Amino acid sequence: MRSAKLNRRDWLKTAAAMSAAASLRTCLLRAAPAAATAADEVREIGSRRELFVDHWLIEHLNGAALKLHEPQLAPPMTEPADDLEYGTVIKDGDLFRLYTRDGGGAQRDGDAREVTRYCESRDGIHWVKPRLGLNEIDGSTANNVILHKPPFCHNFSPFLDTRSGVPAGQRFKALAGTVKSSLIAFVSEDGIRWRKLRPTPVITYTKEYAFDSQNVSFWSESEQRYLCYFRHFLDGKLRSVCRTTSPDFLAWSEPVPLKPNFPGEHLYTTLTHP
Repeated sequence: MRSAKLNRRDWLKTAAAMSAAASLRTCLLRAAPAAATAADEVREIGSRRELFVDHWLIEHLNGAALKLHEPQLAPPMTEPADDLEYGTVIKDGDLFRLYTRDGGGAQRDGDAREVTRYCESRDGIHWVKPRLGLNEIDGSTANNVILHKPPFCHNFSPFLDTRSGVPAGQRFKALAGTVKSSLIAFVSEDGIRWRKLRPTPVITYTKEYAFDSQNVSFWSESEQRYLCYFRHFLDGKLRSVCRTTSPDFLAWSEPVPLKPNFPGEHLYTTLTHP
């Protein structure tokens, strides 16, 4: 290998360049672990609300501790609502709306004796059972029955649609039905008078027995889609949960079994809500 002779000026230039390159390399090596460490430690949550139920978002605590506060017993209801059979409570402004099934001695899912009753309250303690005059039950319309259409009263599950721009006549939505009827979509302007969004089902599922519980749906602001969590029997044995999504509450994606069960565990209702 031939060696080239360097004069003093060239040698100084070469040495300076080598020194600068070495310094840059050292800085990069030192900065890389720091950047990686920072990326590992910072958890991006954007504008999401997060509950401090564990230390996932906490690096350390000084003079503080996580505490699960005990629920406080409310005063007894002097004016109680109807008994809850698959009950749903919706907070609509300063009004609580309660929907519940009245089985009426039903012998099977979707029995014609089942009805859906409605109550309302300003404080969750004193409930009013309005005489709506919508459905004749036992020879009288002086009752709070909002729906008497088998099989949909078995698991009528309403919600308040929070999607921006939702038509006034569809401010409230619901899903209802059994494995024989599949799930039908209902809509309402006032939460009391309901109609079918269309006569045919919006969600069907035939892989195993399904829908024999509350099938919970709502608008997901984060996903910008409607979500539905419905009952099915995992592997034909365990009560479990399927998930499906929709952009318009009419066309729904292929249901996906979530398989959240522990071995041998049944999950009776999901109570899923954002």
